[in-house]
Amino acid sequence: MKKLLPLFILFLSFLFCQGQETKQLSGHYFSSEAPGIFEKLPIIHYLSGTTKILGTDLMLNKNTSYVYRNCSVIVQGKWEVKNDTLWLFPQANRWRNDSLNKYGYNGKPLQIMKKIMKFEIGNGILHRKFSVKFNERKMMAIETLVKDTLGR
Repeated sequence: MKKLLPLFILFLSFLFCQGQETKQLSGHYFSSEAPGIFEKLPIIHYLSGTTKILGTDLMLNKNTSYVYRNCSVIVQGKWEVKNDTLWLFPQANRWRNDSLNKYGYNGKPLQIMKKIMKFEIGNGILHRKFSVKFNERKMMAIETLVKDTLGR
């Protein structure tokens, strides 16, 4: 019995630490940056090869479920943290526009999103970079989400 006590304490401390991390990270995140005058010009994005993702909203629930919203889709799934990275595993998604949900886009229904989203974690900020295509040109998309501490 005495040999099992240290293992039991280690197991409990692991559970406690895991729960604290989830509590601290859970909450509402949003993209807070407003585009500057130059960022509103498409030519700037085209020449620089980068673009910022704005208008995004992410709710991380304490039960490790999440809801991610952007201008076109709403994605729901489960999240987990490994080291300093937040992983979002999608389970369901739908268009924000009800007509697209009903009729599809170009006659095709929305496919369940399979791509796992990965954010770097840092002081109430979630940050990710990923490749996108814009007019047959590959670009780097940058998304920064800030934790809502004011309860918006």
